[in-house]
Amino acid sequence: MLRTQLVVSTHSSHVAHETPYACLRYFRRLPAGMDKVAVPVSSVVNLTGAFGLETETSRFVTRYIRAQHADLFFADAAILVEGSAEKMMLPNFIRKDFQRLNQGYITILEVGGSHAHKLKSLMDTLGLTTLIITDLDAQGS
Repeated sequence: MLRTQLVVSTHSSHVAHETPYACLRYFRRLPAGMDKVAVPVSSVVNLTGAFGLETETSRFVTRYIRAQHADLFFADAAILVEGSAEKMMLPNFIRKDFQRLNQGYITILEVGGSHAHKLKSLMDTLGLTTLIITDLDAQGS
């Protein structure tokens, strides 16, 4: 029996938003020199288990990413911040003082400090360099 497989490669967060994440395959860029390869390559990451098992955490992450940040799949790095003040100020700091960061695509996610840990499995699966900016009171929730 023949089966058809369709591969759609996109840089559109809208397409990623509409597709069940278990069906997505993420192409992670690996720089030259990794895995003893002299040229840059890509590895394919199956996102089926990226959010963990079907738990409250996986449902939260799926809803949050779907509602807010499907562009995360196209980022070079991510900064998770507690609130809107950090989200508004960070791009100005990066643009003004961190030229190297400003040259990449960094997504800034407002997650509230108490929810940042729920995204760990996804960030690890995607291999994204991640910075979390929050206050000490975030551990209370």
